[in-house]
Amino acid sequence: MANTPALYRAVPFGPVADFEHMGQMVDVPMTLLGKPALPPSDLKELMPYFRGNKDKLSLANAGVGSASHMCCFLFLSASGLDLKTVPYTRTAAAMNDLLGGQFEPLCDKTTQTTPYIKSCCVKAYGATLWTRLEALRDLPTLAEAGLPGFQVVEWHSVNAPKGIPKPVLDTLVAAL
Repeated sequence: MANTPALYRAVPFGPVADFEHMGQMVDVPMTLLGKPALPPSDLKELMPYFRGNKDKLSLANAGVGSASHMCCFLFLSASGLDLKTVPYTRTAAAMNDLLGGQFEPLCDKTTQTTPYIKSCCVKAYGATLWTRLEALRDLPTLAEAGLPGFQVVEWHSVNAPKGIPKPVLDTLVAAL
């Protein structure tokens, strides 16, 4: 990881050194989507389609540094694809352009994409968990669909400032 570029030049805190981890609250998996008119019906068909059309396609995300951004780059790395990426400032803008056909694939959180998938406004190619999502039982994982070992999950946790008294921390952890 020493050669991995940093997202931010300077962060005024150390996530490990400056905080006490209290607990993880939730995992938010991602989905890989395309517009409904996208010809491939599954990930196995999508990969050669991307390779054959890489100069015409771009992969969108919900913003630089977002989980969507990370999902896109991990997807490109795992698949060996070389697509131009387009960062948006939020999911709504990216979703509008996906539906309008301005780009092909989008990788974003299920909290943002599930309503579009369920209403068949988009074509879903896979989710980024090890197991299928309860809310989208028919959607394969990307690992099942052809990217072995692929998993991307945004997680949310609760932390306290380093140095919080241990009895207070223990009480908060127990409550969490």
